[in-house]
Amino acid sequence: MVIDSGAKGCGRLTRSDRDERANREAGTGRQEGGGRGRRKVFLPEGFSVICPPVPASQRKSASSSVTELAMPTAMAVFLTCFSCLLWLASAAPIGPPDLYRCKPRSPCCLPSPTSPPTPFSRNTSTPVRTRRALQNVLQDTTYLTALRTAYDRLRELSRSSPDDPRGFFQQSNLHCAFCLTSDLSYGNEFNMHGNWYFLPWHRMLLYYHERILGWAAGVPDLALPFWNWDNEAGRGFPAPYDDSGSSLHAEARRAAPERQREIERSVTREMMRTDVVLTDHWHPAMGNEREGGTLETGGHNWIHLAVGRESDRREMGDLQYAANDPIFYTHHANVDRLWEVWLGRDLRPGRGDRRNPSSADFLDSRFTFFDENAMAKVIAVSDVLQLTNLRYSYERVSHDWIQPEDRTPAPQWAPLMGGSGEAPLQQSVKFRAVAHGTGNPNLVIADIKSPYPKSAPASVQSAGVVPMLRFFNIRHHLDKTLELHIFVNEPKANADTPRSGNPKYVQGHAFLPEGTLHKFCLSVSIGPALERLNLTLISNFTVQVVRGMEFEVLPGRLSIEFIDYIISPSGM
Repeated sequence: MVIDSGAKGCGRLTRSDRDERANREAGTGRQEGGGRGRRKVFLPEGFSVICPPVPASQRKSASSSVTELAMPTAMAVFLTCFSCLLWLASAAPIGPPDLYRCKPRSPCCLPSPTSPPTPFSRNTSTPVRTRRALQNVLQDTTYLTALRTAYDRLRELSRSSPDDPRGFFQQSNLHCAFCLTSDLSYGNEFNMHGNWYFLPWHRMLLYYHERILGWAAGVPDLALPFWNWDNEAGRGFPAPYDDSGSSLHAEARRAAPERQREIERSVTREMMRTDVVLTDHWHPAMGNEREGGTLETGGHNWIHLAVGRESDRREMGDLQYAANDPIFYTHHANVDRLWEVWLGRDLRPGRGDRRNPSSADFLDSRFTFFDENAMAKVIAVSDVLQLTNLRYSYERVSHDWIQPEDRTPAPQWAPLMGGSGEAPLQQSVKFRAVAHGTGNPNLVIADIKSPYPKSAPASVQSAGVVPMLRFFNIRHHLDKTLELHIFVNEPKANADTPRSGNPKYVQGHAFLPEGTLHKFCLSVSIGPALERLNLTLISNFTVQVVRGMEFEVLPGRLSIEFIDYIISPSGM
């Protein structure tokens, strides 16, 4: 089921959404930029939804818009739930973007293809590239020379042929066009951050960038290295990228001592274990159509902030400019590798749901890139979910943040349906809590109650369930860095509350500057924290969300509208 919820900022249709749909219904042409429709929030079948009230001033205009929202391929259903609107629509994969129709005001328009884009095709005859950890190639002068030669040529190509899509500037522009400025470029549905397209789209970007590097160096099987920042052995900033005379260097970085200090502070073994091992359901790990997952908001974002120069938020510190720094590609190679690690079936076997989303909204979405011959190629998410399809692999490295018990079966949460012998939980259940501000402008709290009665048994054998928290309408000044830390049963939590070794600490998330003010949602696995505190699925607890200030002191109060405590059957 696909749901556009009445929650403002996390799926509610805007006026531009309604106008766009009305135009398509009237046959007045497709959306500028070649998009195939706005994204809707994907939720599993059987998901139980409780909606927030709609203000009286909005009820008339909202209800009168129902007829506008009809689509040839979707049925809009109007429901009331304490004056709430809930929109249901059919599956709508996005893309591919029309690279011939970039909006004129965009600062990141890509060169128009010289011929119509053609589909990606797997070539099993090409050799498999092996991406190696940077700490393991420092003595391989042949490899490093080829890598520098490739970037030398891409930079020269930008000077001699600025419209060549293979040049370094246009490669950087590709990321710019499909992140923060996407609405100015090819349509807001093509923002590849803060949603479940983040991982596959960046995998596509790396795949074609790597092929272009091989062409530029004259080494067809040249592979990107990965910056192994999740492990202590590889966490130091890679020396080849710190040479000011090299094409691998970028100016807009933090000074070396400060940069390394921020890397060490931001990426810890506990954080990696929480984000990858203990987040064992695809929704909080990968996100959905309108929210990012921990594989984006965790180590990925922390490294961007640790490397990017704070004074002007350029290069790695600002998504619009991030790909101007060659370290961006090695950083994302590690994020891509961690996606494969997260999928590992040997992590907490029998618990959670380690798989990619199976929705057609996800699998059938398509995007356009340029290959090493400067030809436009269309590639689908379903094309990139297996590395063998793309003919590359990763060097195996140890993970100092995976503990021995992480590879043994974990005890499963019981569904607690009310008594022994009852059928397993078939649909998600939830409790919605209003989030309250406090005397501390950087703290929001909520009282979470179990959706199960206290009379429910403490243990019922079952196929297991997955408990999550979903935070709605977090207010974010997008030209600022936002850092959030989540605690359970820590009533005096603040920015100075210890996180390392604290069993009440759930998870930290970082959000990079983007340029305006908006609201977004965030889902977090809560099960591991409940286990550490000996809480069960019938326990009530409190949640504290702290706005960190290590990177930036933000104006105003931290604001979160409400928090859902969701318990879903494993596999949904």
